This record gives sequence, C-alpha cells and structure tokens, in this order.
Amino acid sequence: MASLATKDIALLKNKSVLLIFLLAGAAFLHWTHIPDADEGVILNGAWNLINGRRLYIDFFEFIPPGAFYLLFWWWKVVGVSYATAKLLALAFLSAAVVGFWRIIFLFSKRSTPIMSAIFVLLTIPWIILNHNAFSTAALLWAAYFFLRGIQSRHWTVRWWIGAGIGLGTGFLFLQHRSLAFLVAAVTWWLIWGRKDFSLKIFLAFLLVSLAASALLLFFWPAKLLLNNLIISPLFRYSGINFYPLGPWILVFFIWLFWGIYLRIWQKRRLSFLWSLQLFFLISVLPRADISHLSQVIWPLLVGLGCIYRPQVPWPVRWMIKISLVGLALLFLLNWTKINGQWMGIKNFKLSQEVIPAVENNCSSPYLYAGPFAPNLYFETRKLNATSFSFLLTGMHTPAMFQQAAEELKDKKPDCALLNYAMVKKFNYQLDNPVDQYLRKHYRPIARWGHLELYKIISVPQ
Repeated sequence: MASLATKDIALLKNKSVLLIFLLAGAAFLHWTHIPDADEGVILNGAWNLINGRRLYIDFFEFIPPGAFYLLFWWWKVVGVSYATAKLLALAFLSAAVVGFWRIIFLFSKRSTPIMSAIFVLLTIPWIILNHNAFSTAALLWAAYFFLRGIQSRHWTVRWWIGAGIGLGTGFLFLQHRSLAFLVAAVTWWLIWGRKDFSLKIFLAFLLVSLAASALLLFFWPAKLLLNNLIISPLFRYSGINFYPLGPWILVFFIWLFWGIYLRIWQKRRLSFLWSLQLFFLISVLPRADISHLSQVIWPLLVGLGCIYRPQVPWPVRWMIKISLVGLALLFLLNWTKINGQWMGIKNFKLSQEVIPAVENNCSSPYLYAGPFAPNLYFETRKLNATSFSFLLTGMHTPAMFQQAAEELKDKKPDCALLNYAMVKKFNYQLDNPVDQYLRKHYRPIARWGHLELYKIISVPQ
C-alpha cells in the first residue's frame, strides 16, 4: 500500500511538472506583440473607458462589457500599457489550460498530458487579448464544476454554484457562446439528467448563471442592451462572415463518430460534453474560421482522449488517430494560409515607424483608424474620432456610417490610418459617407505594407 501511495505521489508530481511546462509553452506561443485588429476591439474599449467615455453610450459595441471593464480596472491598478494588458490575457490563457487539464483528468488520467499538449497547440490561432479567449477560459471552468456536480451524484451545491458563476462570467465576455453552454446544459438535463438529479438545484444553477447578466440592467437601459448585444450581432454580424465550412464539417463528422461510440458503449458520463460540443459548433457557424473553431473543440478533445484505451477495439483507436492527425493538419495548413494573407499587415514596424510618423504629423488628440483597425487608437494613444471601433459596410447600417462621417466632420482629426486590404474578405464597399469624406479631405503621406497614413488637406466647413 505504501509503495502504491508513493507511486501515486510521484505520478502527481510528474504531471504537475508537465503542467508547468505546458503553461510556459502556452505563454511562449503568445507573448509577442503583433498588431492585431481583433485584440484592438478590447484595447480600444478599455482605452475609451480610461479616457472617460461611457460604454454603449459614448461609443458603440456589440459584445458584453466584461472584457472592457476587466482590462480597464486592471489598468487602473497596474498602469496602462500593452505589456500589462498582455499579462492579463496570459493569465486567462493559463486558466484555460489548467481548466482543460482538470476536466480531462476527471475522465482519463492516462490521456491528460498528451491531450493537454494538443490543447495548447490548438491555442496557436487564438487572439488571447480578446473576449473570445476570455470567455473560453470562463466556460472551461464552468464545465469543470458542472462535471464535478454530475460526478458527485449528491449534487453538492458548491459545484453547481461554481458552474453558475463560471457560466455567468462567460456571459459577461461573450453572449452567444455562453448561451450555447446554457442550452447544452438544459438539453443534457432534459435527456439524461432529470432521472437522477434534482430539478431544484439545477434551477439554482440556472439562476446563478443568469444573475450576472441581470445585473447589467442596473447600469444600462434594457432597450440599449437589447439593441447592442442581441439585435445587432444577431441580424448584422453574419452578413460579413462567409468562411468555407470544410474545417467545421470535418469536426462535425468527428463529433458524430464520438456520439456513435457513446451510444454503443453506453458512456453516459460523457453525454454533457457531447451535447456541449454540438451547441458550440452551432455557435461558431456565423464565423467558422480556424481561430474561432479552435476555441470550441475542446469537448471533442476530452472525448477522444477518454475513449482511446487499449481495451477499445482497434478500428476505434485508428479512427481516433486519423481524427487527431486530420485536425492537426487542417488547422496547421489553414493557419499557415491565414498568416500568409496577413503578413503584409502584421510585419510593419509599428513602434519604429508608424507611431513616430503619427507623433510628427498628427497633433490632434483624435484619429480615425479604419475600416477595421481599432488597435491603432491605443497603440498611438489617440482617441477615436467616431463612436465606432470599426466600420464594415456589411455589418454597420447606413445611419451608422452617416453618424461617423458627421463625427469626423465635427472633430476634424488631422490624420487617418487606413488599411483597405484587410477588409476585402468582408466585401467592404468604398461607396459610403465615411470614405467619401476621407477621399475628399485627406491625402496619403506614408505607407507601410497595406497600412497608409492620410493627412487632412482641407478643413470642412
């Protein structure tokens, strides 16, 4: 007995050391400072808050307030800089890695190291300083507590409170993916859970998870939240996203294979993760690119890791191997292609050339960076001359473009940083009030790759 205990302790220590290496590897993959428009949404939002602007009132956003205010409060404590913002993002990335480790450890200690390493590699396409990554970390921990509650068989209240808090936190970062989690939980309870578990405690989990969202009503009018967080993304966001569904379809068929296995071998303990994976896949359909898809397939990784065992028939083991290799190649090839498309944008020397050029030519406190370059407001320490962190013709309404044009005319920023190449994939149309105004009153004075600096040549009356 003593020798077995000693072996268990040694195994635990070895796995703890491996977890530390995985966390270090994840940090190494994401520590660099590469200008990115997606992380710019959060940077610009928090930068606006630092400068006294009010979210949803002084500037428009269609995502929940969690990431903006978290970075704002963090900056108030440690100081405003990109390094401190990245440190916060790395903390959430670490929380996601540990959360995944804890989940798969519940089902398969043998598969924990290799699947956790694969999970870390799947974070390569992530933009970690972003509401998507923050919500992924929160939902991983919500799933961990939910699964602990299922496994406890006594419905220990603390696990369900933890799951509710995790899901509620997820709602504060990203509404539709957290809604997918909620629907998956309800589906699981209706099909599998209600025979064995108490409805009262499940309802308590639901109430705790929705409480955080309800608190938003104390700070913003319900009509404003409905328009910004539900109507705008639901009816406008999908209009700019047309990604090939090849990767999504591959993952969906692997999910079906996993479901067949669960049905044949009666593996009910994985039923919640199977349900969760389906609704996660549905949630990314409007934008099924590699970056978003890689953040929602972790339930599938857990499932594949759990069913890969020596006693499992060899055809199943080979299917798992083929699935993992297929996923790895697909993500690698697609991510290489995406990086190749973006190299012209990401390789310009921001700190050595762009920022000095703005400092030397742009004395106004205001700047316009567009159509989709919100990171440049924070990077240049300028204020957005409009109420919109970005403007896309397939998403924002003509009234929004007209409002932005009027704001440009009113604030008269002496410079604009424009990158039209990166919005070709959104089918961006130049025939709009903002670009008409810019073409009339501004001329280019410098260029770095696809990014151009425009200077005002005539002041509108």
